[in-house]
Amino acid sequence: MTREPKSVRSFLAQAEKIDIVVPYWYTVDANGLVTGRPNPLVLETARQHHVPVMPLVTNAGFAQDDFHKLLKNPDAMRQFYSQLPGPVTGWNWTTANLDYALKIVPAQKLSLGIPLYG
Repeated sequence: MTREPKSVRSFLAQAEKIDIVVPYWYTVDANGLVTGRPNPLVLETARQHHVPVMPLVTNAGFAQDDFHKLLKNPDAMRQFYSQLPGPVTGWNWTTANLDYALKIVPAQKLSLGIPLYG
């Protein structure tokens, strides 16, 4: 949402009506490099209005081959995990989706979801 100024303005004007917000999509490449950062104003507004905030990490361009390369490469996965405390888990994200997912999906299949929640 923070890539579009119109979306940011809409959220700021209507934050009290929002149930949950995903303010930014982080990107991870086949080598495990995580990029991205949410808009601090959006995060602060969400905090002030008690709107849960959830991160989303995608592979660049939704390229399945790159995603599989990441999952199969232990060094790339270590690179990916080593960055999570910084850009992703440094914020107070909601765990609602993870809590729900753990009820219906085996934990070992959530290899990219579990560390995203600090």
